[in-house]
Amino acid sequence: MRTLLLLSSLIVFFWNGEYAAAGLEDWTLRRDENGIQVYTRAVVGSPYDEVLTTTVVDNLRLASLVAVLQDPAACPRWVHHCSRSHLLSTVSEREVYVYSYNDMPFPIRDREIISHVLWSQDPVNRSLTMTGTAVDGFVDRTPGSVRLTEARVAWRFQPLAGGRIRITNRAHLNPGSRIPAWLTNNLLVETPFLTMSAFISLARTSDFREAKASFVSEPSVFAGAGSRQEPGIDSIQIPLLTSD
Repeated sequence: MRTLLLLSSLIVFFWNGEYAAAGLEDWTLRRDENGIQVYTRAVVGSPYDEVLTTTVVDNLRLASLVAVLQDPAACPRWVHHCSRSHLLSTVSEREVYVYSYNDMPFPIRDREIISHVLWSQDPVNRSLTMTGTAVDGFVDRTPGSVRLTEARVAWRFQPLAGGRIRITNRAHLNPGSRIPAWLTNNLLVETPFLTMSAFISLARTSDFREAKASFVSEPSVFAGAGSRQEPGIDSIQIPLLTSD
């Protein structure tokens, strides 16, 4: 169980008839509980699996979801074992660099990561996508910790009919661990599940429920937002790691 904590910093939907339409034929469903599904799949050229977590929510605004991700100080409230996070640099309202630190229980060394975050929104279906890529630099490495430099994550908020939103997270990373990849992969389920659950709960609180984001355009529920065919999860492009 301790190995599971190595994956905490980046953890980021279809079944039956929707399964094939979403492009999940090569994903393996690992957990389906409380409306949250966690899938994994092998990545060619990498010893580490990619993980996908997804759910559908209602009575939430896009801006509320974006606000949680844009608030580094909120990281400990929803990202499993994140102890602190802060903004390093703002390039624009859609591009920032963020530092996060994960406090791991003994004997696992703490993990830290600097993420280059980019936002985009489809002008037609109002789908929002955030991608985060691990980079080095900005600040010295914290003594005694391991800095993650090979990690990719993507979030998508897809408006659906009736005011619902499909939330999807994809992540692929090298945890910087000497623990065998097969063992890491076997544990790559609980952390993203807990993180997604906490993320949704936090977005519903008074701190974020009425939040606004200047670059976010909310869909019109009454206009049948999201009634178009949903894009498959593989349309969320993130560069994947090909080496240990």
